[in-house]
Amino acid sequence: MKLTPSRLSFSLTTLFLAIQLPALALDIVVDSATDDGSGTTLREAIEQVNAAGGGGHTITFDSSLAGETITWTSNPVLITAGVSIDGSGASGLTVSGGDTYRVFFVDAESESVAISNLTIADGQATGGTGGTYTQGGGGGMGAGGGLFVNQGDVSLSSVTFSDNGATGGTGGEGLSTSVASFYQGGAGGGGLHGDGGSATSADSLQGGSGGGGFYGDGGIPVIDGLLAEGGGA
Repeated sequence: MKLTPSRLSFSLTTLFLAIQLPALALDIVVDSATDDGSGTTLREAIEQVNAAGGGGHTITFDSSLAGETITWTSNPVLITAGVSIDGSGASGLTVSGGDTYRVFFVDAESESVAISNLTIADGQATGGTGGTYTQGGGGGMGAGGGLFVNQGDVSLSSVTFSDNGATGGTGGEGLSTSVASFYQGGAGGGGLHGDGGSATSADSLQGGSGGGGFYGDGGIPVIDGLLAEGGGA
């Protein structure tokens, strides 16, 4: 078949669209210590990397951020692409969860994430509350206040962890029965150096509180209005 110019143009366009070009690696410089969108924030940098996908991206920090602390004011963005987060350009940089949020959460399937030359501080991970039914569900495990890796190859270099913690979630409440007000599920266990959650309702039949992780304490349940210690691990 002889290709006319119009058919040739259509064929080349179709071929071009069928080719999946590799994602371009981004090199982003964070120049703001805020988390509110002014300047280029760490949150925005991670969002851009995630949107680009793939791997080989780099996030660095402007020298004006030396000695500064970047504090999350809401849950951090999951890291889903391959990236190097390098704080060497801003000596003494800290990324903080503000005693409320996990600092880094990596969910980068088949990608590599490298974090270096910074401090991860004041992260807090809390397990979810158990569901409500006839017998309340157990609280979720608290883990990874500073860093949680769901999937991906993560490497750390010259990273300091400071004052991060994890707490298991509270056991869920159960529905009323003829025996007791409700059956409450057991609370979740804490992660490494984390405390177990507490089952806190009185006048109920309930599961025990979660055990703590290494160096952590067990939760404290309330049973018929009395305090009873949970077991630490």
